[in-house]
Amino acid sequence: MLSKWLDLAIASGAGVLFLLISSPIWLTFLDTLSRSYSTYDAPQAFQIEPGMLAGLFDEAAVGLAIIIATFRTRETLNVDSVDLMKS
Repeated sequence: MLSKWLDLAIASGAGVLFLLISSPIWLTFLDTLSRSYSTYDAPQAFQIEPGMLAGLFDEAAVGLAIIIATFRTRETLNVDSVDLMKS
């Protein structure tokens, strides 16, 4: 039980540390964003096409399928013994 609390404390501390380290970058970004201007009269928002978004996940799914198919045909997961790319 104590190790779970210790893990939670370490993860929380890491999150706070990341927040403190990255806050100057975010503040610079937000300041620049507030000072930026547009030459258009009315700002417009564009929506990404769903087909483009589906294509992004499709590429990742194909890559994952190739990796899974490679490891299913191997008898071992030892990287040194896999000579798939050797000629």
